[in-house]
Amino acid sequence: DVAPEIGMAFWEKWRRHVRSINPDAALYGEIWFDAGPWFGGKAFDAQMNYPFAVAVLEWCAGASRTSSGRLGERLMRVFSHHPSHDLAQMNLLGSHDTPRVLSMLSRPNAAYDDGETASSLGRESLTGRPSAETLGRMELAVAIQSLWLGSPMIYAGDEFGMVGPDDPDNRAPIPWPDLDSGEPGAARPDPGVLGVYRKWFRLRSDGEISDTIRYGTVHVVPTGDDDAFAFVRALNDQRVLVVANRGPRPFGAGALLPGSMRDSSDARVPVLSTRFFVWTDSAIRDN
Repeated sequence: DVAPEIGMAFWEKWRRHVRSINPDAALYGEIWFDAGPWFGGKAFDAQMNYPFAVAVLEWCAGASRTSSGRLGERLMRVFSHHPSHDLAQMNLLGSHDTPRVLSMLSRPNAAYDDGETASSLGRESLTGRPSAETLGRMELAVAIQSLWLGSPMIYAGDEFGMVGPDDPDNRAPIPWPDLDSGEPGAARPDPGVLGVYRKWFRLRSDGEISDTIRYGTVHVVPTGDDDAFAFVRALNDQRVLVVANRGPRPFGAGALLPGSMRDSSDARVPVLSTRFFVWTDSAIRDN
């Protein structure tokens, strides 16, 4: 917690001590900016990756100041370390220190963890169901989180569709399905939101693409559209293209696919949705 407020000399000794007890311990620091100075065997293996959260949520919310090109630049700058760090990055969207993800996404042009967001939402937002548009933007963020490089982290309750402004209302009790309080107006789990999380995170254990998603490299693919963000995960000869569309119109992703797939695939990405395409690079396989 608040790792930058303690000097590096302490963390270096701490790392040696922890590893002397458990050589396989994974060491994470809560750092809200790029944690490169703490990597490389000095302190942490990875960070609680707020730079990822800020970039992804601001784009998914539709912030006019954030284009797909800008999102790609921000993410690649964060994931510019040795793979032993980048693969372990704890990619979150929200946490105990921010408003709930759905609440942040309901304010398109508010900055991440903006105090104004929390004050404008108020406690009355705790039981209100998000709009269909907000839920769609949430799915964009969850899809990117599940398929991007690193290790995703879900703040407990987000998968149940919890809403609410900042501390303490973002820390309300989780509405477990088997412990329904029955109180009028009490928060209840949203099976639709849980289904979204299951849909995307199950891909990380999918027999066809799980290794590529967990261990593959990543590079951003320019789309020429501020509202369409695309990237490719690659491992050995497999490629997984992910295309997220936050815009008001469908996006045609055919030009981003290899020639053999452009004519045979329906590459339309509907409004507020994400699709992925998988293929094998035969040239690499033959080599």
